[in-house]
Amino acid sequence: MSRPQESSRVLPRFATDNDFNERIAEGCRKSLDDPPITSIRDFDLGRAEDAAVLEWAATTGHVVITHDVSTMTAAAYERLQRGLVMSGLVVIPQRLGVGESVRRLVDLLERESDELEGRVRWL
Repeated sequence: MSRPQESSRVLPRFATDNDFNERIAEGCRKSLDDPPITSIRDFDLGRAEDAAVLEWAATTGHVVITHDVSTMTAAAYERLQRGLVMSGLVVIPQRLGVGESVRRLVDLLERESDELEGRVRWL
């Protein structure tokens, strides 16, 4: 059941990385009205290095959603340390079940999505 959203609020765009569990993204699509979630594969970035994905995301305004708790997060922290723009990174550990991941991600999309720029947000 989706919660009502403020009509004037515009959600940032989100892109799941190459290894993200598509069932979580699909669960979010079913829970929200038209969530702006796509995959980096839709932009031919499926084999791109993490730093390149984050650069693309910064350029296009996408927040990246990942399960990668090591290399993607390291690339994000390095980017921030270097003072580079980052639209945001949402990290969902794989140990979280699909249902719990969907619940937490939907909550984040509805409540905190406009506060992700320049942050690594762990769920």
